[in-house]
Amino acid sequence: MNRLFSIKAGLLAGLMLIISGSAQAFAHEFILKPVQKDEKQWIEIQAAHVFMLSDEMEPLQDVELSAVQKDVQAAPLTITENPDAKALQAERPATEAACLILGHRKPQLWSDTTEDVLAGDRKTLEAQGYKVLATGKYEKFAKLLLNADPADTALYNLVAGSPLEIVLLSNPAALKPGDKVRCQVLWQGKPLQTEVRASYDGFTSKEDIYAITVESNAEGLAEFTVDQPGIWFIQTANTQETENGADADKWIVRATYTFEVK
Repeated sequence: MNRLFSIKAGLLAGLMLIISGSAQAFAHEFILKPVQKDEKQWIEIQAAHVFMLSDEMEPLQDVELSAVQKDVQAAPLTITENPDAKALQAERPATEAACLILGHRKPQLWSDTTEDVLAGDRKTLEAQGYKVLATGKYEKFAKLLLNADPADTALYNLVAGSPLEIVLLSNPAALKPGDKVRCQVLWQGKPLQTEVRASYDGFTSKEDIYAITVESNAEGLAEFTVDQPGIWFIQTANTQETENGADADKWIVRATYTFEVK
């Protein structure tokens, strides 16, 4: 086989993996991380390959953040840019009660062309002269539990109703290193059997490396051991074929859940 042809074929295969959503290494994870800066508590909205260090800022207009507390109506949070951290950020709600932060990175269209992977849909890019092989619609969801409370029975395990969702079944307030964490993955409100990954802040400086990989069962249930104190997050993803006439060939959805182990 011609060596140049072989290299091009390999690159093309890699690009097709991006659109299919099956190549974990090519997509940034959408992670909410609690940080302290300038004597204030912040929520850092990360687009990360090294966990948990943001690699780039999501477009401000593409991200929504809200806070949910017991007996308190969900409230949107104001998001600002933090170029120094390469991340968006929001100030933490001023509360000592348990609080669940919900994040949404709105859908973005990315197309695999014969020249590169480019932002945009098939119609727009073909009008610019590109040959489009496939288009993916990428959407992301994130949760962050703050002030975990041993008495909490409704927030840490809240089902928010996003298309892809991680529901924590173990209250982080009761966790210590060596304990097992249980969670459930839901797709459109129904259990999903899929790969579930987890890691903690500082585990590695390498890109796209998780500390743990397990698979949820037919009921969407997964279990793993937290062996270190610190900020942990769980991640999963799902890809769905779209109907003819849709703006993308595939809908790729990713989700994370961040919590602290004392």
